[in-house]
Formats: sequence, structure tokens, C-alpha cells
Amino acid sequence: MQGRARRQVIAAARDSVQQNTGPFHAGHDSHPTYRDIEKERGRQFRRSHFDHDEWARHRCTNRYWRHLKTGLLTSRIVKGLAGPLNYVGAIAFAVSSYEWALAHGMLHDVGLWHWPSVSVSIVGPFSLSTFALSLLLVFRTNGSYQRWNEARRLWGLCTNRSRDIARQALLWMPPDTDAALAAAACRWAAAFPLVLMCSLREDHILEEVLPGVLLPEELEFVLQQRHAGTAVLQALGECVQASHMQPIQKMRLDENITVMQDVMGGCERIFRTPIPLSYTRHTSRFLVCWLTLLPFCVADAFGWLTVPISIGLAFFLFGIEEIGVQIEEPFGILALEVFCDNICKNIQQAQAAAAPLKQAAQGHLSAAQAC
Repeated sequence: MQGRARRQVIAAARDSVQQNTGPFHAGHDSHPTYRDIEKERGRQFRRSHFDHDEWARHRCTNRYWRHLKTGLLTSRIVKGLAGPLNYVGAIAFAVSSYEWALAHGMLHDVGLWHWPSVSVSIVGPFSLSTFALSLLLVFRTNGSYQRWNEARRLWGLCTNRSRDIARQALLWMPPDTDAALAAAACRWAAAFPLVLMCSLREDHILEEVLPGVLLPEELEFVLQQRHAGTAVLQALGECVQASHMQPIQKMRLDENITVMQDVMGGCERIFRTPIPLSYTRHTSRFLVCWLTLLPFCVADAFGWLTVPISIGLAFFLFGIEEIGVQIEEPFGILALEVFCDNICKNIQQAQAAAAPLKQAAQGHLSAAQAC
């Protein structure tokens, strides 16, 4: 099975990961085994899906203290940035120690060699570069947020169109001749978001999420396809084509299937195409170099306070860049499981209510004609 093979490949890649022991990880960026396992595992805890209570908690004024407490003690951003923060702290400590030893006469001259001060003025090229760094970080986070927002919109469209397809199939397919086709169309409409989620996530496989949605023979058909999403939409289109609906009704349903195809293509585009890698790499290099030089610019003025100041600024700046990287690939942090579950429940509700609603409508019509 393709899903089982993919799971084995993922497990092998994780088992072969070499732990990163420093702020830099040598090697090519695209090597498949370069994974931060804890960070990848932590992405599932960022899949937020709000209700009324969550929004009330989100708006509560004590969020400032709550976020400060979690940010310092349990934040996954802090844990994920431990290596870079330790690097900046080590540089700041080394510079502060050297300046302190120099100021207290602990470094004796060696022949004609006089120990120089390594502190430089913060005014000049360093301060001018701050504006450029700010622009880089703003563009980075804005570009990533646009990708996240587009992904959320696409999944919202997928939710709406899945409901439309089920509603139209149950409403327009004649129950005396097309009851089986309407049920099949509802199954395929419920299966599509699950198939799309599996193509965008590596922690979900078709064999686990589809058995309760599709019939065994339908599941076997999907598992044999190279591109499962296209196969599902094709099967859905066959149900529409084989029905006894009016041509205009078939056209409306086919339009919804086309929208679902566009949703799948949009999600694949976001997943397959990152923000230009040269921009990401240049931002990372600029940020690391800037924070490396920061202790040299503030050591003379702040002394030993250089260490906490440098680590604090590194946390905020690295955190901004890290957030941009995390939301650049939005499907790992969007609550796709919740979206799929809601779609399935909505379709099941529509199926259960179809017959009673038709009977009620017929009763109203009969009563109106009797009058």
C-alpha cells in the first residue's frame, strides 16, 4: 500500500535524524533527514479551532500575564530556539567577560601587543542595518501569513462546496431511481476532504481515515490510484453523470466539483512552492550576523547586562522569523481534522434529514392544494 510505504519512509527518515548540537547544522538544506523532531511534533498543538469559550479566553485581559508566563516557561518557540539563543548568549558572555577583564587590568600586554577593546559604536552601519532587518522580517511574516490565510480560505471553500454537493445530490436526484447514486455522491463528497488532508499531512494515511466513510470496494479503488484526490472527484462526477437529474442540475453540480478541483490545486500549490528559498536564507543569515554583532555594540554601555539584553532581543527577533517559517506551510498547523469531521457530520445530518424534509414539504404542498 502507498500509505504504508510512505509511513515506513517517514519512520526511517526520523530514525536517521542526526541531532543538532549547535546553532548551525552543516549540510544541504533539502536533505530529507534534517528534521527537528520535537518541533515537528509540536506543530500538532498549534492546530487551534475556537468556540465561544476559546474566544472569551482569547479576549480576556489577563492574556498579557498568561502569555508572558507561558512564553517564558512552556513556550514551544523558546524550546525550538534553544540552540540559536544559547549561541547568542555565549557570544554576549564572551564579549562581556573580555571587556570586564580588560577594564580591570587582568589582560597584560605581551611585548608590543596591547589588548584592544572589541566594543564598537552602535551609531553608524549597525543602526542603519536595523531598518533593513525590520523590512526583511515584516515581509517574511506578511508573506507567510498570506499563505496561511489563503489555505484557510481554500479549506473554508472546500467545506461549503462539500455541503452544497451533498445537499444538491439529495435534493435533485430522484429518490425512486437515484437513491443509491445520491448516497454514493454523499460518500465521495465526505471522502474528498479526508483524501486532501492526507495528501497535505504526513501523519495521516488513507487506510486509517477512509474505512468509515467509503465502502470497501470504493476504498480499494482509491488506494490503487496514484492521485487519490482526482480519483475521488472523478467518481463523484460519474455519479452526477449517471443520475436522472435535469441537465441544468448536472451542470450546477459539475461546477461545484470544478471548484473542489481548484481547491485541491490551490492547496497543492501552497504546499509544493515555498517562499523563495533565497529570501528565507538571506533573512536567516542577516539575522544571525546582526545578533552576533549586537553584543559588541552594547557591551561598553551595559556591561554584564549585555548577556540578558542580547538573549532577550534574540528571542524576540528569532521568534518573529520562526513564526514566519512555521505558518509558511499552513497545513501542519490548521485544524484539518476538525474541518473534515465537521464536513462528514454535516453530510450525515443532511442524509438523515433528507427523507423527513421531503415528506414534510409534500405534506405542506398537499395541504396548500387542498385549500
